[in-house]
Amino acid sequence: ANHDFKVVSLLGGEPLMNKKIIRFLSMLIENGKAQNILLHITTNGTKCNDDILKILGKFKHLRLMISAEGIGKCNEYIRFPSSWVEIKNNIAQFKKLTNAYVYINTIVQNLNILSVDQLIEFAYENKVFMKLERIERPHYLDMFNLPKHILQEAHERLSNIEKKKLIHTENVEGIIATLGKHIRSYKLNEKHYQEFVVMIKKRDSYRKVHIKDYMPELAGEIYK
Repeated sequence: ANHDFKVVSLLGGEPLMNKKIIRFLSMLIENGKAQNILLHITTNGTKCNDDILKILGKFKHLRLMISAEGIGKCNEYIRFPSSWVEIKNNIAQFKKLTNAYVYINTIVQNLNILSVDQLIEFAYENKVFMKLERIERPHYLDMFNLPKHILQEAHERLSNIEKKKLIHTENVEGIIATLGKHIRSYKLNEKHYQEFVVMIKKRDSYRKVHIKDYMPELAGEIYK
């Protein structure tokens, strides 16, 4: 209570589901410190209500980094269990906060490489900045860890995005260039690819879902 914070940064699990964090933020408001604080929150966008919005609106500046890997079924599969409709609605609510800067951070991997173009479209339509990062681990989720024709399709989809839609994005051109270079010297790591296939089948079995209901194009390769 005696500290004069200038910046408070909250990271996962999911900060907005943590009652201790909500109490901490409320305390900063009650003792008058919130009005001088830049609050940065990394969130998956699944948690938002009137109480949370009221608390977040009290801070001097708010930066909300929404971690999302795709739209619709793609994000629901990667961030299981979640509802894209809820996340989309929550992003709209967060954006109404006058003190807020809302942006999307996307980890590009083999599970979403065919769908990143749709998320870029969403970000453009909703005037949200978007940053792409390539996954670092586990290696079996690397964006290159797919059959060549899938990577070629992903490269084509990303390359065909209108340039005006990339103005508010970071690293899209880098991902496209890296993907193109890899395709030209393509070689599949069979060991990593089999690890990926086994992981998906185990995950589907555990969750009692099937990837074909979320990502039919990938499912066609995995369940050949």
